[in-house]
This record gives sequence, structure tokens and C-alpha cells, in this order.
Amino acid sequence: MTGTLKFFHPESQYGFIQREDQPDLYFSGDGISEGTSADELTRGRAVSFRMGHRRKGPAGYDVRPHDASAQD
Repeated sequence: MTGTLKFFHPESQYGFIQREDQPDLYFSGDGISEGTSADELTRGRAVSFRMGHRRKGPAGYDVRPHDASAQD
């Protein structure tokens, strides 16, 4: 899945992904893809992610910058 990074707070390690016609999706630092640095997660950047569930509801995981040339 893809979306746009709406917000990411590197010190607190959480953020939100804006999805088209869907509610914003929460993700935490442990949801960031291995090998992705917090510096790569900037507001407005296209991101790829997978959907999962946490105790409080849906959440993103495997969050990483989206490579338009790669297929999800």
C-alpha cells in the first residue's frame, strides 16, 4: 500500500500516514522498515507500508520511502 507521510516525530518515534479516501494511519518506530532511517521520513514524502493491527486499532508497519519504479 502507499500513502503520504503526514507527520513523523523522530524523537518520540511515531507518525501518521495520509491515505486517499481513508482515515490517517498511525505507525510507531517499530513499524519503520529495517534499513530505513528517520531522516528519510519527511512530511509529504510518498511511503509504502503494510497494514496491521495494534491494541488500539489499525497501524502501519514496514513503513519506508516509496520507490515509484518498484511494485508493491
